[in-house]
Amino acid sequence: MSKFLKKNINLFSFVFYLLIFTYIYYFSLNNIINFWTYNELHINYSTGFVPRGFIGTIMLKLDSLGFDKRLFYSSLFYIFSIINFYLFLKILKLKINSLFIFIFFVFNPSFILFNFYDLGGYARLEIFGIFSLLLHTYIAIIKYDKENNIFFYYRYFFFIIFPIIFINTLIHEVNFFLIPFHIVLSWIIIENDTTIKGKIKFYFPYLIFIPLALYIWFNPISAEKALLIYNELQDKQNLSVSIIETIGAPILTRSEFSYMINPFTNLIKFFSIFIFFLIPILIIFNSIENFTRKKILINILVILPLFPLFYIGRDWGRWFHIILFIFFCINIFLLKNKSNFINNSKNKIFILIFSIFVFIQFTFTRIPHCCNLIENDIGIRGGIISKLIVFNDLINNKIDVKSRFKSFN
Repeated sequence: MSKFLKKNINLFSFVFYLLIFTYIYYFSLNNIINFWTYNELHINYSTGFVPRGFIGTIMLKLDSLGFDKRLFYSSLFYIFSIINFYLFLKILKLKINSLFIFIFFVFNPSFILFNFYDLGGYARLEIFGIFSLLLHTYIAIIKYDKENNIFFYYRYFFFIIFPIIFINTLIHEVNFFLIPFHIVLSWIIIENDTTIKGKIKFYFPYLIFIPLALYIWFNPISAEKALLIYNELQDKQNLSVSIIETIGAPILTRSEFSYMINPFTNLIKFFSIFIFFLIPILIIFNSIENFTRKKILINILVILPLFPLFYIGRDWGRWFHIILFIFFCINIFLLKNKSNFINNSKNKIFILIFSIFVFIQFTFTRIPHCCNLIENDIGIRGGIISKLIVFNDLINNKIDVKSRFKSFN
């Protein structure tokens, strides 16, 4: 049974994720799961080049050609959810040979299940940034199995990865903060295989992000421009000009930190939640291969650039989610062996305690995506049990969906 499960765990996990996100997709065809993102996707280039206008321009063009924007909105996040968990499972299969550790990552509320356990984190534009993290990590891992592996990596990086990184910055400014991950990962790969001149040529294209970032951050969507965008839209149902204006506010002038640390116990609560999910992940990676000073430095380099997000945005749970994904990607790439404490450790009691802890995380906990937990009386309680209860209530019409979600109809 154990061998059968180990052989097919990738398939079972894929089906598990697919069933979850297919249900969300079905639900999203009639209900706007994320009202802010739906408004955000209507920002477009009809009034000029503006932040976050890339996808909206495509959506509205397709809508004018007969492809319903409701279907576009729902399908977009469903498709990329599938792509992301497919890449996530492929990476796990390449690097993890322990059934226990595989299951740990699959059922961890801080990775793929984050968007399911808190629907406020679903249909968010950082999904494209996470896609770039997973794809770059996957290509970086499989390059070692290819002949002329540096040529293989260069080709895929410049023709696939780099264009995706660029497009992601047009989709949402938060994806700028993920660029250091790509820079560091590339450096690890090319460090010993290229000359100084070759490294300069490799990183030269990144200079394009400097004027792009300056333009986007110093040319936000003003109230007047938001009104122009709104007025240009033919179908204004479920849209708000004030939301478009708020979304397009200059990122450099935003300050939510004072709100998020008032009361200070909110900071402590969020930090405790983060540690609650981080420590088991640290234990897993350290058990496979001990952390060295170099690994610690690499982790700091790829994670530290994310910290400004906690100052400019209230969605701290989303930032934790991104940080943990970056932590996962960089450390799973750095693994050189597949040994683990489950196979080697003789401490059965510790393994049992850890197993119970993992089960509790999956079953009863989640990372809340936002905001002031103390003010809104939000906690870590959630998990698969809560979702099963919600599904049962939906099936038996015990939940007034219209009071919680706006409808497309």
